Amino acid sequence: MNELAELRQRIAELEKSETERKKAEEALKVSEEKYRLLFSTVQDAIIIVDAETRRIVDANDSALYIYGCSKEEILKLTGPDLSAEPEKSDAAISEVTMTTAKQIHYHTRNHKKKDGTVFPVEISSGTFMLKDKKIISAVIRDITERKKVEVALKERVKELEEFYKIAVDRELKMKELKNKIKQMESEKNNS
Repeated sequence: MNELAELRQRIAELEKSETERKKAEEALKVSEEKYRLLFSTVQDAIIIVDAETRRIVDANDSALYIYGCSKEEILKLTGPDLSAEPEKSDAAISEVTMTTAKQIHYHTRNHKKKDGTVFPVEISSGTFMLKDKKIISAVIRDITERKKVEVALKERVKELEEFYKIAVDRELKMKELKNKIKQMESEKNNS
């Protein structure tokens, strides 16, 4: 009888353990789905790089679009392969690799597309550990349009400064001419 009670208790424990395992599996699936959705729907490029080999181990669809590569092509590349300034990018990767996981690094670089087109990017990157490997995650934003706006704004400011200088010069000349006219009128009236 005691043996039967122990068996029933053991069965109940196993059923509870199985229920907990199923809940954990479901939570893991939900978590994986959230990650997949975040990774695939964000507009910025996300590149995941093995810190030791510099090899790209994953990239989201935005990265494929921005760089003009297929998934297979981008996974054959290293982080510096995407850069139009590979030495600077390699140095930045080394810097990121030597820091702790909680530090975020920001860089502005020129990257290149598969077709060779060079374009400016803003990169925020950090590291994390995955199965005893240090991994770099880089969120890369194409800032081509922002740079165009900055150039146009600088040109407009320069134009306005030139216009202001011309207007001020004109005003000074007008004052000078008015003073000359007054002086001439005064001299005429005194003679």
